[in-house]
Amino acid sequence: MVQVKDLRKYYKVNERSVQILRGLNCTIQKGEFVSILGPSGCGKSTFLNILAGLTRADNGEIIVNGKPTKNNTDVEWDNWRKKNIGIIFQSFHLIPHLSALENVELAMSVAAYDKHGRRKRAMELLERVGLKERSKNKPAQLSGGQKQRVAIARALANSPELILADEPTGALDSATSKEIMDLLHSLNDREGVTVIMVTHDEQIAAQTHRNIRMLDGEIVEDIVLQDYQECVHIDRQDKKEAPGKKQRGMKFSDSFLVAVRNICVKKKRLISTVLGISVGIFSVMMMMGITNGVAEKVGSELDKVSAASLIQVVAEGKTGENLTKLEEALKQKEEVTAIADVYLLDGLLSYGEEFSEEIVRSYSDEQNEGNLLYGKYPSSDGEIVVNKKIAERFAKKGQEEDLLGKTIMVYLAYSTDQEIAYAVEKECTVVGITSTNLFGMGYNYVSNSYAEKIAAESVGRNVEEQRINVYLADKAYRDSLVEYIQNQNFSISSSKEMIDTINNWIEAINNFLLLITGISLVVAVVMVIIVQYMSVAERRREIGILRAIGARKQDIRNIFLMEAGFVGAAAGILGVAASSILGSGINRVVYELMQNGAFSLYLIRGSVLTGVLFVSMLLCILAGYLPARQAASVDTIEVLK
Repeated sequence: MVQVKDLRKYYKVNERSVQILRGLNCTIQKGEFVSILGPSGCGKSTFLNILAGLTRADNGEIIVNGKPTKNNTDVEWDNWRKKNIGIIFQSFHLIPHLSALENVELAMSVAAYDKHGRRKRAMELLERVGLKERSKNKPAQLSGGQKQRVAIARALANSPELILADEPTGALDSATSKEIMDLLHSLNDREGVTVIMVTHDEQIAAQTHRNIRMLDGEIVEDIVLQDYQECVHIDRQDKKEAPGKKQRGMKFSDSFLVAVRNICVKKKRLISTVLGISVGIFSVMMMMGITNGVAEKVGSELDKVSAASLIQVVAEGKTGENLTKLEEALKQKEEVTAIADVYLLDGLLSYGEEFSEEIVRSYSDEQNEGNLLYGKYPSSDGEIVVNKKIAERFAKKGQEEDLLGKTIMVYLAYSTDQEIAYAVEKECTVVGITSTNLFGMGYNYVSNSYAEKIAAESVGRNVEEQRINVYLADKAYRDSLVEYIQNQNFSISSSKEMIDTINNWIEAINNFLLLITGISLVVAVVMVIIVQYMSVAERRREIGILRAIGARKQDIRNIFLMEAGFVGAAAGILGVAASSILGSGINRVVYELMQNGAFSLYLIRGSVLTGVLFVSMLLCILAGYLPARQAASVDTIEVLK
């Protein structure tokens, strides 16, 4: 079964090469029970580890079932261990936070076997070693002999052809040692399992078929004590391999289960890590939500003022002929729905002891600007529409509508920088109230004909309108029409630049706040790295056990990356949930306080929530990558000594 040819192994000790194995040659036949004896340090365990593929020989060859293994890859050795070998250690090497049943199942999980089948198989093996009633007990609740029986059950999980036992009775009393040896003999005699056992005990070695004695890395004696009868190896797996027989590593679900079990062992550390990361995510979410809410509100309010589908043409300083020509040309365009002349009057509005300096605009039916709260737009001389801010000042807050029908004094003058204009005193009846935006800005109107009369009276002659409002069928036409108007030597009075500036400021503030809150997230990610490195350091033996039962390096990496991903997901969910709950509360308060002017101060869309969860997981997985690599590179031999 196993043929060893000129096997040599060297170790470096203080920069000096020390030869441990000095050209071993032997053949282990299928069905043999072989004891390897010798003093400590003679190379017995090293020989066993090379047979298991846990370490590599520097020279020589191992031939298994007629196949050379010299060029085997790490993955091929991993498959060899989990499919063909069961390893039993003197120190048992059970994973302390897993039950006896789970320790046995773990070997089958590594081999990607069906969950139901491996649970049944594990129970059968525990019953076979006399521990069925102890299946739920953890290693700390078992005696030394019981731990070794669990270790044997685990070694048998994948029905190995070869069992490598390193001092299996070394830590046991004589009675328990006899039970363990009886169990190994039963496996050898009845099921044809080949057993290679390292021992110091001459009495134990005398019970086996053959003794190989080593000294200073060489075989000095090879004695057959009794004949053995080759028995056909019995495969008692009673379980099905996972779908896709070519799968060589642990299934995703099994890796995830191992990861969750591992991180739950340190619950306080898990909670503190998740809380630390979630605080960073919560901060980012709150900043994003509030900034988005404010930006949305600012944008909607500025749209009301700017009317993206409106172009304001500056008419001041142009002759009537030029204005008429431009208006006629624009009316011919399909993109234009209406054109309105606009007069701008500098005003002082007074009611009782209250007054307010305002711009009063002319209003014509073509404008149809749609920001009226109460009443109607002005249609005749002596009528005025004021904005809500003025109505709140002139009437009591909450009773703005009471101002309708009231007479106020207005002092209006034609707005011009080119000639002297005088204020004209008028009594006007309030017929309507317009809304104000987030910044308290709102429009005041008199009728177009009334504004034209006041402008002429203010200057002392008939004057031209200062603006021409061009209303578009769609804001998509804005840029092309602006270019056309400018080509006619007219300038545009636009709030677009103001909006762009405000939006740029909002974006800059948002980025600054995100940078500040992002620092907390970076700190949290660093914490994940530290915690993962701590976890690797604490679980080196567990990693060694997994590698010894056939887990690939990739399996180890996956487990640690999944742990980091689980922490990231938990932190993301907590951070998103906390920010959503607080954001909803903030919005309810805003709606209660602002009523008519209420808006969502906290605004986050579903796609952003999903993205944050993904980013949280991704950051933690990236943070866990280097610790996961370190975990996969743990020296199995060193940690299992």
